[in-house]
Amino acid sequence: MLLLAALSSGCVILTEDDEDAWEAKYSVPDCLKAGQGNIEVAVDGLTSPWPSSSVALNLTINDFTDDPECGHYQIFVEDRTAGSGAAYQTHGAERLVVPVGGLEPGRDYRVWAALVDGAYVPGETAALSDEPRADSVDVSIDEGARYVTIVSPQEDAEVDLPFALEFVVRNFELDDPQTSDITGDGHWHVYTDFDGDPTVDLPPSYVADAGTSLSINDADPGERRYLIRLHGQEHQVLSPAAFDEVTIEIDD
Repeated sequence: MLLLAALSSGCVILTEDDEDAWEAKYSVPDCLKAGQGNIEVAVDGLTSPWPSSSVALNLTINDFTDDPECGHYQIFVEDRTAGSGAAYQTHGAERLVVPVGGLEPGRDYRVWAALVDGAYVPGETAALSDEPRADSVDVSIDEGARYVTIVSPQEDAEVDLPFALEFVVRNFELDDPQTSDITGDGHWHVYTDFDGDPTVDLPPSYVADAGTSLSINDADPGERRYLIRLHGQEHQVLSPAAFDEVTIEIDD
């Protein structure tokens, strides 16, 4: 059926192309209906205290769009020891295993995931207690937990090439895997545009020396994600894995 539009000069019959444009402009897509969906958070094999400075959040999302213009989720880390918290990361609903790193040894955390309607707006804050639109898991980090965290660049930073990826490692003795004198605990691998499970072994983009800085000299402009992970002497992924990641914007 063709739609009729009332104009000052009378009624005009719309063509099929006009009808499609009208419906696209004035119809309300399902993704704009607020309050839909639920999210659940879990960490495989979680024990207390946890011997790593990081956890891999496994998310289950139901009845929620995966269109980034319609909805997304945010990850929040609440430091229950220090009594503070902050937004950690933001993702579209398509990424269901999320690395959360840089958790300080000897502290208790509550890690939240919350659904948010609409496209991501920098600086926005979701309502963490709005069940079932948010869920959390409690994590107590062991005093001697393996620790790695990226300190530069910061999340969402804009950088020019070349730049240095700098990080801190504690409770883990680094070795250079290129030498025969290996007496420490292991080394690190770095992954570019990592979008998988940080506990699964994959070929790295960079393999370490014994330092805590990596010079990035060549990368495509745009949004890039870097993940660092500690590995054993035989390049094996540790259990539980210790990792951290940062998302940055590389300028042209």
